Amino acid sequence: MRYSIEIHHSTILANTMIRNATIYDRSAISAIIQAIGFEPSETETVLASFDQAFSDPTSSIPIWIVDDDSGVHGVAYTEPERMADRVHNLLLVAVHPDKQGQGIGTKLVTQIEHAVSQANGRLLLVETMATKDFAHVRQLYERLGFNREAQIHDYYADGFDKVVYSKIPTTDGG
Repeated sequence: MRYSIEIHHSTILANTMIRNATIYDRSAISAIIQAIGFEPSETETVLASFDQAFSDPTSSIPIWIVDDDSGVHGVAYTEPERMADRVHNLLLVAVHPDKQGQGIGTKLVTQIEHAVSQANGRLLLVETMATKDFAHVRQLYERLGFNREAQIHDYYADGFDKVVYSKIPTTDGG
């Protein structure tokens, strides 16, 4: 394994696993983030992080996917904050719309929390939009014990606020 964060395989649904992404998952990851409505520039940003993780042997960007026999259904990644002590930022959790509501996002976030805790991380951050379209995302983080820390008005664009959540990671994801 290339990353210092330990990855645990765990069953989500029948024959569905969380695993490290490989270079061969790039097109499936692209399809998921396009399916959830990312703009082309946002898709390119995510794929650039993916490419960096596989081209730089010193990369500390672990990427997890959820898949089963029918394909890849979810992706998530986090990276350490460069200017903070043992703080990790959850940069992406994306589940294909056809698979949402089945616990995949919960399992990905729980896996990330466990991995950050195992890596001696002391704080896990996540940012999302404050729009109605993202209410289910905010509810997920709140249900998983994240604390709402801030709302920055007009961050992404006029009328598009950013909400910041934090959580002290635990090995049990609780």
